[in-house]
Amino acid sequence: MARHLFGGSPADFAMERVGDQLVLRPGSQGTVWDSRVGGVQITDLTDLQLNPTTTVTADADGGAAFLGPDDDTITYLYVDFGYGRRYILTATDLGKTLNDFIARGGLPDGWAKLDSSGRLTVSQLPAQQDWVATKGAVIRMPSGAVSEVVWRAPRDCTITAVRGYRAGGTGATINAAKNGLDILVTDLSLSTAATWLSGPTLQNQAVLAGDSVSVALRSVAGSPSAVTIQIDVQEA
Repeated sequence: MARHLFGGSPADFAMERVGDQLVLRPGSQGTVWDSRVGGVQITDLTDLQLNPTTTVTADADGGAAFLGPDDDTITYLYVDFGYGRRYILTATDLGKTLNDFIARGGLPDGWAKLDSSGRLTVSQLPAQQDWVATKGAVIRMPSGAVSEVVWRAPRDCTITAVRGYRAGGTGATINAAKNGLDILVTDLSLSTAATWLSGPTLQNQAVLAGDSVSVALRSVAGSPSAVTIQIDVQEA
């Protein structure tokens, strides 16, 4: 966030109407508000030397200038010097803000500029975000080793994790494979039931478009009702 500059222009003075004349009031103190009537008083202000203040004090000529609240979305507010009404002030640095915005055209974190044909250039298009996917299988009432192909990779990607979950029984070991090559260096033991466990060190995790990915239940003990094997995949 940043503070906008308010006041300091030929129109920004503390004044009081006396008869048909406006009389300057040097040294007057004013309060700052978010609306012309009622509303909330704004006290998060600073003077031009960045000293915190809750009110605005007119200078020796009656002029008023200060920095508004630490919120760059507030571009106007109202000042009450106690002479019967509040006066609206618009931030006087909006021209610089606009110039800075214009200067960011076509730059990172800026805005997109159209070319002479009214189209965006390729360099300004957002980069494709990496996709993340999960593949796997639930093997129900397994009685022994099972291997099952679960996915054919549509494009190059990387396997980032192999996880397992055992429901019931007393044990199970699992792995996963790419084109028949084990992905976990050692089989993952699902030693704790009803708990997701992650495999140890990975190998062969780089997958090319067209590769087959499979899950493998290597052993079971105690008749589990189901074993879930999950493979996490991320774009290469």
